Amino acid sequence: MARRGQSFASYSPEIKAEAVRLRIEEKASLREIRLRLNIRSDTQIIGWVKRHESGLSFEDGRGLWRRAEEA
Repeated sequence: MARRGQSFASYSPEIKAEAVRLRIEEKASLREIRLRLNIRSDTQIIGWVKRHESGLSFEDGRGLWRRAEEA
């Protein structure tokens, strides 16, 4: 749970795409990507790579309520 006053980093789609490219094409380590692009967490990079591999967009869905489609 977030603490009062806690801030969260947000990254542009370009930064996310570059992190994924570095990881997949150049086989860069998570640490190297974090330092080069000033990203806070390995977990973020891993998540972006998984989203890319699944064909999902990098769009941030936090705070959006999505109604499940009724069949």
